[in-house]
Amino acid sequence: MTQSEKVKAARQFAEAWKGRGYEKGDAQVFWTELLRDLIGMEHVSFNAKFEYWTVDGGFIDYLISDAAVFVEQKGLSIDLSRPEEPGGRMVAPFEQALAYAESFGRNKQPRFIVMCNFGTFCV
Repeated sequence: MTQSEKVKAARQFAEAWKGRGYEKGDAQVFWTELLRDLIGMEHVSFNAKFEYWTVDGGFIDYLISDAAVFVEQKGLSIDLSRPEEPGGRMVAPFEQALAYAESFGRNKQPRFIVMCNFGTFCV
């Protein structure tokens, strides 16, 4: 894909997802399309796992093991810098993601954590 094709695909993706972002209903399609159509990942469903169960009872929204990345996905209206109450205590999305990362052994911890609310990405 040429650079201009990548820019065009990114614009089309952003336009298609403008105003959409229900965490439980849209996240899997959003990430599959993003990784396949913009990043060029082949066999997305084999290379990444949705709702990956952690040893402490949480769920990593999207785990891309080979890239050492995982995603903490939130809904469109969620401010990524504000604490929420998942599991009974107030934590910001990054704190939630970091706790999930720390539940992995050192050699399995992600290199990058991506937080996303469909409109904003924080790495």
